[in-house]
Amino acid sequence: TNGRISPPLGSEEDRIALLQGLKDGTIDVIVTSHDPHSPTSRLDAFNYNNPPGMLGLEVALSLVLEEIVGKNILSFDEAIRKMSSNLAHILSLKEKGNLGIGMDADIIIVDANKEWINDTSKSYSKSRNDPYNGKNMKGKVEYTIVGGKIVVENGALIKK
Repeated sequence: TNGRISPPLGSEEDRIALLQGLKDGTIDVIVTSHDPHSPTSRLDAFNYNNPPGMLGLEVALSLVLEEIVGKNILSFDEAIRKMSSNLAHILSLKEKGNLGIGMDADIIIVDANKEWINDTSKSYSKSRNDPYNGKNMKGKVEYTIVGGKIVVENGALIKK
């Protein structure tokens, strides 16, 4: 059940249609349905009553850079807009999605060329069910700034 999500993954035809929708502008945002559960909720792999969900947030940017930007579906700038400011605009979050006076200053700083190996044992999530565990990735969020305060530095969560 580690790969069980709701709704389930679609077909190859669905995947191609989603990529086309991103490219032609039909799809405005790229988000994750990061739905982690504690490892103990997944102990019985044959229990279909285990909650659906898997990690996604910590690898989302790298996957977008590889699968969408790297394959020329979107430019880097288009992908970043679809992962940030577009959603803020759609939801009318006036203090989000841009930088300026009076804005919340929620920012990520990315090393788009950094290569790393996804290791779920080092994840900050309470879950470990990640289909990309062990995958070589490229592009890493190095800093996360929320409300003007650094909460992740050099890829490590800052403890308060």
